[in-house]
Amino acid sequence: MWFAKFQKGGTMRTEISGHFFEEATLGLCGASCRGYMPWRDAFREVCKHQPRTPRPAAAKLVNEISRQSGLAVKFFTAVRSTLDQFHSVDGIFDFDGVLVTIDVTTNPSKVSGKADVIVYADDFNNLFGLADRIVCEYKMKAQGCATAAAGRR
Repeated sequence: MWFAKFQKGGTMRTEISGHFFEEATLGLCGASCRGYMPWRDAFREVCKHQPRTPRPAAAKLVNEISRQSGLAVKFFTAVRSTLDQFHSVDGIFDFDGVLVTIDVTTNPSKVSGKADVIVYADDFNNLFGLADRIVCEYKMKAQGCATAAAGRR
């Protein structure tokens, strides 16, 4: 696990460092945060500044998502970017144009956020279950997109 030690109330405590955990599992995006920009612009920047080599946990998750969905899935880390800092998105899975966003947290009390899927640190111990949640979100979005497209005809 990824831990940080700090002193609180005279006693030394050890807790998981959220930022370090995000970097260790998803990788660090090369597009550093330079202030607010709209979501779409921040996403374009993230896409252009990906690490050369994906982190092992992210690569395994992408493989499991691809296996479960039967689709080629692209992953973009947004850790420490404008998308992370202002839009609370740590990563994006691109299912051929249908995007599913995740927010990785070490806070077990967090139940909602701006991202489509909240990912807890313990979820990385069960990649099959985590991939299933992300694929389910994709299917809901894809069905919504198909329904909306059918309504425009």
